[in-house]
Amino acid sequence: MAAKTLIINLNLALDKTVYVPRLRPHETYRLGPGVITLPGGKGVNMARALRSAGGSPVVAGFVAGHMGSLITKALEEAGLRSRLFRHGGGESRLCFTLATSGGTAYNFNEEGAPVPLRAQRAFLAWTERASRGAVLAAVCGRRVRGLAKEFYRELSRRLLAGGAREVGYDASGPALRDGALGGATLVKINRREFMEFERSRFSAAAVARCLARWRPRGLRTLIVTNSSGPGYCSCPSGNFSFTPPAAGGIVNPVGAGDSFMAGWARALELRLGAEASLKLAAGCSVADCMTLGSGVIARAEAERWARRVRVKKI
Repeated sequence: MAAKTLIINLNLALDKTVYVPRLRPHETYRLGPGVITLPGGKGVNMARALRSAGGSPVVAGFVAGHMGSLITKALEEAGLRSRLFRHGGGESRLCFTLATSGGTAYNFNEEGAPVPLRAQRAFLAWTERASRGAVLAAVCGRRVRGLAKEFYRELSRRLLAGGAREVGYDASGPALRDGALGGATLVKINRREFMEFERSRFSAAAVARCLARWRPRGLRTLIVTNSSGPGYCSCPSGNFSFTPPAAGGIVNPVGAGDSFMAGWARALELRLGAEASLKLAAGCSVADCMTLGSGVIARAEAERWARRVRVKKI
């Protein structure tokens, strides 16, 4: 199951998304065919967008219980290649997004089942083999319950040992820190996550300093997005700012960061330079905001938005 991009989404989910223009207290809402049901989790959103952008992803993660069976079937029906590790630790999670007018969204996410140690060991052994020849091995999402203390450090080490050209994290909290300690080469986070990770105010200089501090551990590229404002990237090609184009008519911003990561992954597959990569990534992110489903983009729309992204070397 060779893949140009291996996407690790440990906390897989079944996502339901609905649009209600305005919420009123004590109102009952009858949800009809407008409800979108998709396999989800940050990595699955990324895979969906990456495939739409022309990429070649494989998703890997854990599933459990009846909900795990529904997720497995949903991935198959969506045409997304996957390697799922089933365990008997409970039920996989259901997540619900309520989008309202003006681009405001409310997320209700279950935690998911704790993962037994036996399943963790099997997964780690597989990832080293699966990362052979991968342009990018991307670890997406927050820490899963029940994981061994050293899991993410060991995961980074195994992915690198297997031969992945880049090991990237789109995560936060302990998962991000442990993954970076294990040797991650790429980190993509948002402004809030950066301030938590670095314990610093957000600026181009702070992003560059953060990369310099983590470079001895193996980090080569640090990208920090900033919603509709200027984001910053420090990488081997230098330091850059990137500003998405102004976009009206936002439907649902949930998943925009996942589509950004998808655009960056596609740029790695195509061996684009830093400026073109940032344009494509930000274009995918904006295109996602224009649809109700997370990670749902149209390639032509992403490319159209990408042409309007402003990138500046600083």
